[in-house]
Amino acid sequence: MYVLERFGRRRPLIIGAIWQSAWLFVFASVGTAVDSTPDNVIGKLMIVSACMFIWSFAMTWAPGVWILIGEILPTRTRAKQGSLSTAANWIWNFLLAFFTPFIIDSLDYRYGYVPAACNLMGAVVVYFFLYESSNLSLESMDKVGCLFFALVNRFKRC
Repeated sequence: MYVLERFGRRRPLIIGAIWQSAWLFVFASVGTAVDSTPDNVIGKLMIVSACMFIWSFAMTWAPGVWILIGEILPTRTRAKQGSLSTAANWIWNFLLAFFTPFIIDSLDYRYGYVPAACNLMGAVVVYFFLYESSNLSLESMDKVGCLFFALVNRFKRC
């Protein structure tokens, strides 16, 4: 939370996504390149890369998404949209937890490249489509959202 209050919303999300992606690439590359013989250094590197991924997620994306849900959604639909986003979060978490063992059985450590690429795409989406919401009132966020939807829907009023 401190990072998001100190540096805004967009910058930590972009840096966090790139940082997470980098550590997932390290984890997947090391796991794929090294054969299955036990090596103490390789094992430590994989543990460090997993811990660094978790640290960067916990500092940026874990609190950031929930803060943004409370800030950028329009006041009149915030409760419904917040409920939908929470439900989507739980559904996707279930699907990832359910299917990951099957995917790992077929892809092995190469599966790490999939979330690494998704994190990079997340950084691009945040850079191009997310507006900074820190230090703005909820009413001003309604106006920003209204302007955005007016551009998308052309000539429709908010």
